Amino acid sequence: MISDSYTPSANQTVFTFTFPYITAPNLKVEIKIGPNGTLTQTTDWTLTGVQEITLGASHAALTPDDTVVITRITPID
Repeated sequence: MISDSYTPSANQTVFTFTFPYITAPNLKVEIKIGPNGTLTQTTDWTLTGVQEITLGASHAALTPDDTVVITRITPID
């Protein structure tokens, strides 16, 4: 499992990641709201470039106190 973690700027919704992947379903996006929040998986995102995701409208109000984690989960088979 490979992950990139980001501290978004205010209202940032586009994030690039550094690792290769096979297909979009092999990616997991999690968001932690606030410094004491819990990472929660979201499905409100779209793959918008080779190594770029764009979060949906439900995540338009992110702040630098939040965290975005993009993870590659590659099946064994």
